Amino acid sequence: AIAKANKHRVAVVSLVEANHIGRLGEYAEVAAEQGMVSMIFSGGYGVEKPVAVPYGGRRPVLSTNPLAMGFPAGKGPPVIIDYATTVVAGSKITQARDRKEFLPTDTIVDKDGNPTTNPLDFFEGGALLPFGGHKGYALMVATELWGRILTGADRFTKESRGGIVYGHTGTTMIVFKNDLFQTLEACQQQVDTLQKQIHAVPPATGFEEVLVPGDLEDQAERKQRRDGIALPEDTWKGLVVLLTELGLEDPCKNRTHERRMQ
Repeated sequence: AIAKANKHRVAVVSLVEANHIGRLGEYAEVAAEQGMVSMIFSGGYGVEKPVAVPYGGRRPVLSTNPLAMGFPAGKGPPVIIDYATTVVAGSKITQARDRKEFLPTDTIVDKDGNPTTNPLDFFEGGALLPFGGHKGYALMVATELWGRILTGADRFTKESRGGIVYGHTGTTMIVFKNDLFQTLEACQQQVDTLQKQIHAVPPATGFEEVLVPGDLEDQAERKQRRDGIALPEDTWKGLVVLLTELGLEDPCKNRTHERRMQ
């Protein structure tokens, strides 16, 4: 998509016959590094095993349906919008279960459609809720249309690929140069100015600072590159089991527990 946009200034590319494609924001960051604006929509994850209830519904019909957008800045990090259209991504439920923590309210429902904060209820037939009520639900539907329907992903389904989650997935990537209507320098300067204006807003009670979309991820990456990535013990054990199944050596088997958590 970036190569096509460099040639034609605007590009729309679809991706089908894929399995897990990772974090959508990663693609938006790659595009931003090359002065490109991007919009990425991925859907079809819930065709065979839906995990998200529609607004006002009791039974799941869709999935987390993530979307991402990226906009390059001048001096600062790019503005990156990257999230699931459910209140939380499925991985957050797993993490809460492994850490034996409760979820925030209005995150999931149990198998009967009742609100719950116990992550175990999700794995016993529960479902995720769309973020932002009816507005987030509308984006969830839009992402299904952009991701699965527009790409025709259902035509590329194979029994041998993708399993019940990824067999019907499709992703649409829209990329274009951000100098379509003014110079690249002017556009990036305005992005920098907007970021400064937002960062300068006094934080409300309970907040330490006002952030621009993408700030949290940028801060987390800097911290983890410096300090390492903390993993729950159950997650680490699962990785070790996978290493064993693949005939690979545990790279931390001779290190302390604390070191293994890095």
